[in-house]
Amino acid sequence: MELRQLRYLISIIDFGSFSKASGQLNVAQPALSQQIANLESELEKPLLVRSARGVSPTDAGLRLYRQAQIILAHIEQAKSDVRMAEFAEQFVGQVSVGLPTSTATMVALPYIQRMRSNFPGIHLRIVEALSGHLIEMLLNNRIDLAIQFRSEAAAGLQVEPLLTEELFWVSSEAETKGQPITLAEIAKRPLTVPGKPHAMRMVIDQACQERNIELNIVADVDSLPALRGIAATGIAGVVLPQSALAESTGYGELFSRPIVEPRLTRPLALCRSEGAPRSRAMQAAEEVLRFLVKDLVEVGTWKGATLDPALSGRKPDKSLTPKAKRRVRQPG
Repeated sequence: MELRQLRYLISIIDFGSFSKASGQLNVAQPALSQQIANLESELEKPLLVRSARGVSPTDAGLRLYRQAQIILAHIEQAKSDVRMAEFAEQFVGQVSVGLPTSTATMVALPYIQRMRSNFPGIHLRIVEALSGHLIEMLLNNRIDLAIQFRSEAAAGLQVEPLLTEELFWVSSEAETKGQPITLAEIAKRPLTVPGKPHAMRMVIDQACQERNIELNIVADVDSLPALRGIAATGIAGVVLPQSALAESTGYGELFSRPIVEPRLTRPLALCRSEGAPRSRAMQAAEEVLRFLVKDLVEVGTWKGATLDPALSGRKPDKSLTPKAKRRVRQPG
């Protein structure tokens, strides 16, 4: 088994196509097919299934796909560690960061800009996905860090609270913009929410259960763009944080109202896999992300968010400041 075969397998499964993977890898399709055939022969298992809709993994292929991602990530980490042993003051290597969609809307672009400015030697990979999928990727070491909707540690995870987000009733109704609305009043209106076990759905369901309130849920939708579109077109109202409204829908304006009786909130935390190696590059990426979040809240860009007290009072780690960015004391 060769590393290139694992890279080929990952690319084919990711693209769902031999031809697309061939173009991405710059490897001729017959050579790509032959390498996968050699891998299947060695393992004595079919790894891929071809159909009119494309290529999909078998159970064995999916297991190898997951292990291959872990193996290649460890190899990249090993390369990074060797470079850092030689250049102790440099921050180099790849760091993969998972962001839920609503958080990515607020954080992704300024995070990439800040990382490029401060740590050009770090190759940042942003993965946008549902929070449950990001947890699986963290535990399987397929990503290094993730922002999650939780405040307490879980098995295999280290959790660092960042902030608490307030949830709002969002609709196309301009005339009631900014006016508080109760959960009982929301129950009288058509509502679209994410499906179970989405973290925001769990917050809403728990509040309803505690107050014996039954909502008029017309659809479960696990897509942020779709939720915004549903609200903007007046099909139904939705419950979202302000961070989810940072982008335009293209369907019309959105108007939010604070939810009271009860006030609904969700926690956000920076998470990493317990026991996973933490390179200097990973530590720097963590530091930039936490202080970006802090800055966005403190300057008022991240509306409806309250910083965790520990982050609010935290000072930057000077050891994670790039050498070129550090102030040099002038003799005087």
